[in-house]
Amino acid sequence: MQPLLHHAATALGWQGIVVPDVAVLGHQVSAVVRVRTDVHEWRSANGWPPHADPSWFRSWFEPNAHDRLPVAAVDLVGVLVGESTVDRALQSCGTLMTLAPCSVVLPAPQGSSWPLIELDYYGIGVVSV
Repeated sequence: MQPLLHHAATALGWQGIVVPDVAVLGHQVSAVVRVRTDVHEWRSANGWPPHADPSWFRSWFEPNAHDRLPVAAVDLVGVLVGESTVDRALQSCGTLMTLAPCSVVLPAPQGSSWPLIELDYYGIGVVSV
């Protein structure tokens, strides 16, 4: 599936690193991210290096620390959602497109069985790989 996700990101013009299987707001998606090397270097030099432990990141839950948090070192370029039905795609992308552009990745052309106009109405992209 990883090469298919890279093809989808390329087809959308999303330049970045594809991170598969990311849990975001109750959905399992793939994120396309771009590392900001200048910010990463500053963070590492100033005591904010990356941590592999996700429990270390608690900024959303500690409002009193917001004035001391550094700039994010990663930009979220877009979200790739692999769903098999329009309803599930709308549910996933409807929640996530407030964070970044969202596109549904289909494993093969779906023909007229997928009401693409409904997804287009909401600004949800569809890529068939």
